[in-house]
Amino acid sequence: MIPEHLIEQIKDANDIVDVISSYISLQRKGLNLWANCPFHDEKTPSFSVSPSKQIYHCFGCGVGGNVLNFVMEYSKLSFPEALRELAARAGIEIPDDPDDKKDRSEVQTLFDLHSWAARLYEEELFKPPGKNALNYLLKRGLTEKTIRELHIGWAPEGWDFLLRSVKNKQNASQLLLKAGLAMQREGGSGYYDRFRERIIFPIQDPKGNTVGFGGRIISDSQEAKYLNSPETPVYHKSKVLYGLPRAVSAMRKLKSALLVEGYMDAVQLIQAGFEHVVAGSGTAFTPDQAKLLKRYTPEAILCYDSDTAGQNAALKTALLLSGEKLNVKILQLPAGEDPDSFVKKHGPQALQTELDRAVDIFELLRQTLSSDAMSPSEQSDLLSKITEQARTWRDTVYQELFLTRLADIFKIRPEGLQAQLRKGSRPLEKTISIPGEENRYIKFKDRVEASQFEIIQLLLTQDPLIRKAALKYLSEDVFNHKGYAKAASELLRVLSDQPEIRAEEIPPLIQDEKVRRFIYRLIFDLDSQIEPRRAFLDCMREIETGYLRAQLRILEDRQRENDREGRFDPDINREITEFTDRLKELPLVYTPELFEDL
Repeated sequence: MIPEHLIEQIKDANDIVDVISSYISLQRKGLNLWANCPFHDEKTPSFSVSPSKQIYHCFGCGVGGNVLNFVMEYSKLSFPEALRELAARAGIEIPDDPDDKKDRSEVQTLFDLHSWAARLYEEELFKPPGKNALNYLLKRGLTEKTIRELHIGWAPEGWDFLLRSVKNKQNASQLLLKAGLAMQREGGSGYYDRFRERIIFPIQDPKGNTVGFGGRIISDSQEAKYLNSPETPVYHKSKVLYGLPRAVSAMRKLKSALLVEGYMDAVQLIQAGFEHVVAGSGTAFTPDQAKLLKRYTPEAILCYDSDTAGQNAALKTALLLSGEKLNVKILQLPAGEDPDSFVKKHGPQALQTELDRAVDIFELLRQTLSSDAMSPSEQSDLLSKITEQARTWRDTVYQELFLTRLADIFKIRPEGLQAQLRKGSRPLEKTISIPGEENRYIKFKDRVEASQFEIIQLLLTQDPLIRKAALKYLSEDVFNHKGYAKAASELLRVLSDQPEIRAEEIPPLIQDEKVRRFIYRLIFDLDSQIEPRRAFLDCMREIETGYLRAQLRILEDRQRENDREGRFDPDINREITEFTDRLKELPLVYTPELFEDL
């Protein structure tokens, strides 16, 4: 555990403007500095950095935090990693924690083991046992230069190549098993190598650590063509992309990524000069991979096989990427071609021409659904699958716009798709909805809801009397808006422990991610608060009035029901009298004198 005082010292020693400006270009506008958000695609700057508050926030995608949060998000580092990077920047030494050192040692051991295996496989490819595999790659059109640059290797025949090659035999089998490089024999009588007689493609995580392998067979064996590493403590195949570390720079420069299905497709395109190429990792494309790609580029061009299976996979992947609001295009190669064969046959320039002609997802859907081969029933089924996928998208505005455009293309009423979207979706009352998470402008249905929003802002002011009054008089129970109730509850919890905490120090202590983003957004508007104590009293009066009236309506409905059935409930009459009296007293309760009694 790193001491809290040391964490604060590291943050204080790293000015947020200096740190962020070392990653992206900032322009001053008023009190804050602005830039195009590095975490989502945009044309108008909505990413703001506050020098006085030492925080950042994007009014477009909702990300926000302090200098530590930025380094974690931008560089894809864990909390300890980002903290150590900032400590090094400021010349501050962090003492090693024994437990943390043990965990990092185990992970590092697996990283080292994979790096060692990758070197061993690569060396083996250029030895006599790897001659056939090397010739196979050369015949496929790869050059020795490409093979070496991408560290492609060969797992030779035999059952214990890696096991025999380990210098330190102690616990070697268990380590190789944990790394996914070895497998246990049936009955537990020993171990054997997972990869045998296969061309090896090393797979790296976003930070460049080798974490797994893909192995391709070259014989006519009945075994599966590809074999991939299993899930391990360092390898999660749904969260990595083959070739990502080397492609990041080109993706950011070109603001685009070429996404292919297989290792050989990726390797051939890289050799042809397309540096922004990535591929899946032996599985169907996943939502986590879509999120990962979104971190680095606003656009993805899908270069999948031209056959039916390839185009179906392209459509599924395009919908996943669309859910992350990437601009998605789909390459349509001639029949019988895949990226590997096309670039070898026609060359890089021809492929670039095809890439320039890539169609967007709507055109692909138009072509697919307009096909004479599809019956109305099949078209309806496909549209249902699309809306089912759209239901998982986080941005509901984008979701609606997407389906509206889809309906326009096919000349159907958008209400039909919207009804399909709502079918089976979660009820709203179960969703914690924080208004403003996706859209900066918030519409309130009435004054009570507006007052609930404003009082949360007021809790962020550092006026000690407002905070004391809120802790004494405000309860989340009086909120009829679930999102604001959640935000108020989180804030009151933090303020009860630290009533004098600065606003910008509050978000890291909030557990709910949506509330945390919401609070960051409100902090940027604190300077606009006018007469906060008067506003607090007005809001309290409005909120409690709304609450009491709602309770009275419930009680009066129950009383009418009792009257119809000839029953008399004295408790209802007593509660009605009590709530009515409280309503009358509200103007006398929430006056400036309230602060004098705190």
